[in-house]
Amino acid sequence: MMRKLKNNAGMLILLLMLIMASCGRHDHSTQEEVYTCPMHPTVVSNEPGACPVCGMDLVRKGGPGEELTMTPELSRVLKSPNETIVTSVKTIRPEFKSMPMDVNVNGVVTYDTRSVHTIPSRVAGRLEKVYITYVLQPVKAGQKVAEIYSPELSTAQRELIFLLENDPENNALIDASRRKLELLGMSASQINALTTNQRITSTVSIYSPYSGYVTVGTPPSLPQGDMKNGQNNEMNNSLDRLVRAGDYVSAGQMLFTIVDSKALRIELNVPGTTGYTVQRGTRAQLSIGGGKMQDVTIDFVEPFVSQGQPFSRLRVYFESGQNLRIGSLVSARIHIDMQESLWVPRESVVDLGVQQIVFVQQRNVFKPKVVQTGVRSEGMIEITGGLATSDEIAANAQFLIDSDSFVKPIN
Repeated sequence: MMRKLKNNAGMLILLLMLIMASCGRHDHSTQEEVYTCPMHPTVVSNEPGACPVCGMDLVRKGGPGEELTMTPELSRVLKSPNETIVTSVKTIRPEFKSMPMDVNVNGVVTYDTRSVHTIPSRVAGRLEKVYITYVLQPVKAGQKVAEIYSPELSTAQRELIFLLENDPENNALIDASRRKLELLGMSASQINALTTNQRITSTVSIYSPYSGYVTVGTPPSLPQGDMKNGQNNEMNNSLDRLVRAGDYVSAGQMLFTIVDSKALRIELNVPGTTGYTVQRGTRAQLSIGGGKMQDVTIDFVEPFVSQGQPFSRLRVYFESGQNLRIGSLVSARIHIDMQESLWVPRESVVDLGVQQIVFVQQRNVFKPKVVQTGVRSEGMIEITGGLATSDEIAANAQFLIDSDSFVKPIN
């Protein structure tokens, strides 16, 4: 009996010791609760509070063995957003066809370089009188523009008068002397007057053989870069302003630039992706103001590069009208019959700035692929490389774009 009581007392003591141990573990775990900042994990505290860095509320770190309660809100966050969207994306295949296209371009009215003329000085000398006083002054063919004094001209006149007085029968020498005066700039009427009066004129008049308007600066038909290094510096300086009375000029120096305002040239700039499809003889409609359009023909296509971007400059030669002036801005619409090419909808191509990509379906998975694009027309975009007619791509690539698409490199 006594042994049985001792056994019961031992079991009771063991039970009390187990209860006390479990209470001690509970208190120990409670004391070890740790709070941290979601944005700054290095911030750790033993009690709730605010993060000293960002001010966010500290959250308790879960202990080992604790289960996370899955709420509907948390389930939506953890679920992949592409799981449902990818399976519902419509796919298409590129089409190999020909697409007509109307391109709207802008341009400017300038001089027709085929109608730009210059009046040079044939002899060296000093300008005694200048009748051209301002820029864009109208000039007619045969109009006197300046008078020049030249010792070389005076000497040539004396030679002709000497031959007429002392050897009038020597026609060969007389004709050669007359020819020399013509090459020095004297007109036939001036030479005939000299032969009749046999009186030397101190100055010789310079006449304009062209009609138009006077301009200054490097003429459009003679770019500054084309001038040879051996040309006289005075010739280059004379292009910057109008010559004045009292200026000394050299033989061959350009005095005036005459442009014909009736002959105009329209220069249209087209981006390189479109310009390569435009050919000489392509028809275009030019806006001449007042809502009127006029049919014109592209006469010349000039490819060039500006700031690293390819362009094409189209030239249209045009007769001046009431609504077109030098320097005016114009617009035109060019109709292009495209050759057969590969086309996809614009929505299926994503422009990343330096790359254009499409999403190709491979075994029910969409993978980005870099493509080369060309012109655009009627909601379609031309694919010049990187895609085949057998490829299936997402019809609307915007559905597949997320933040990772702009971070991860595309191979």
